[in-house]
Amino acid sequence: MQEEISLREIMLTIWGGKWIVVISTITAAILAGVISFYILSPTYEAQTTIRIGNGSVSDEQGNNLYALAESLKTDVAMKRVIDKLNLDNEDYSINSIRNSINVEIVKDTSVMKLKVTGQDPSAITNIANIMAFELGARIEISDRSQWIVDSKKRIGELDNLIAISKQAIEEANKQLDQNPEKLITKQALAEEPYLQSVLKESSSISNIALGAVQLETETINPVFSILKETIAVTAIDLVRMVSEKQNLQAEILTNESKINELEQQIVKEKLRAITSERLLDGFNAVFISPAIEPIVPIGPKKVQNIALAAIVGFILSLIAVFLRSYLKGSDVVRTNTLVV
Repeated sequence: MQEEISLREIMLTIWGGKWIVVISTITAAILAGVISFYILSPTYEAQTTIRIGNGSVSDEQGNNLYALAESLKTDVAMKRVIDKLNLDNEDYSINSIRNSINVEIVKDTSVMKLKVTGQDPSAITNIANIMAFELGARIEISDRSQWIVDSKKRIGELDNLIAISKQAIEEANKQLDQNPEKLITKQALAEEPYLQSVLKESSSISNIALGAVQLETETINPVFSILKETIAVTAIDLVRMVSEKQNLQAEILTNESKINELEQQIVKEKLRAITSERLLDGFNAVFISPAIEPIVPIGPKKVQNIALAAIVGFILSLIAVFLRSYLKGSDVVRTNTLVV
């Protein structure tokens, strides 16, 4: 026969172990309070904001921002932060700094929030500001690098178009040599009865002499005109394309120089909170709002820890009470069985 446990039996069991429950709950809460107030060190959070351009971003740009954000967490980047700030290697390792950094991109915007947590407010503030500048610099480097790639592709297209234009001009000039500017047509006077009669009346030339007279007509060669116009238009396009190519080449050199400058800044510049606010002059302006050294810690959450510890202590004590009651019941049944 299967036994059923009534609510009354459950309540009696709990009441029988009430002191265990009370003492365990209070003990857990006290231990959590002692640990939270006296053992755990306070944790602070420094936050800086990076905004790119007008704040809107496409899906592709969003993916690029995520990729750039992840590039901040490489071993090389972490080691660079440690060296720039002269951080103690015993307190700040590559992994510990990487785990303390969190980069969040606000949905449907190009606003990035970089947060750094730690126990030293000054150190995490400097880490946040250095990482914010590096992220802004990398965004500008990425923009300029992509522009250089596109420009070099455009230069390749211009080279092909310039070669085609030069070939077209050369071919048109050859055809000009074969086509005169003016066309001269000759016509016998005998083919124009009206002019023949006029000349006969006004002169004493014989009919035979008049028949031998020829008329010459000079007209503009349309082919020549078309070729000249084609050469002029092509030459104008050629000058424009050559000028565009030269401008692109000059701007490529400028951007490569700027990229080198930014890379040197990333490697060497030792930034602090007061100097990390700047407007980077890239294709998309990058605004960096520096982190301010935090005063109020974000952890440990003492009240929350005490409440959670009390709940855990209460649950564990209930389990202990029911387990003790079950074991006692088993002992009674075993004893009765032996007596019978």
